[in-house]
Amino acid sequence: MYRSGCGQELDRDMTMGELETIISELKNREAMGLYSISNEVIKLLGPETKSYILSFVNTCIRDREMPADLKKGHVTLIYKGEDRRVSRNYRPTTVNSVLSKIITHLITIRMTEITEREDMLQDNQYGSSVLQCY
Repeated sequence: MYRSGCGQELDRDMTMGELETIISELKNREAMGLYSISNEVIKLLGPETKSYILSFVNTCIRDREMPADLKKGHVTLIYKGEDRRVSRNYRPTTVNSVLSKIITHLITIRMTEITEREDMLQDNQYGSSVLQCY
């Protein structure tokens, strides 16, 4: 059986260290999100602005709710190759806001740590590591 308290690990406030790590791991030259804010701009923010982001993220964690605007994304079709007239030769991708990426990355890191520590995956449940995919 799994250890209790995993929910508390997900609910704890994000630290400035976690925020700075996630920001540093944002990929450069990715498509801008819905609000035309690039990852590079977020990486250049000073401590005061980062503290506002941290406060916002922690409010989302405490309230267990993301604002509706952060749940939106822009879907684009990416051409994979071969005949451009065939729909299966495209894959959809969604561009989210940078704030949405920060929140979901934090949740992904925490959930991955819990599932690995608690040995929640069976041997037949495998694939790319969630952390490697981000």
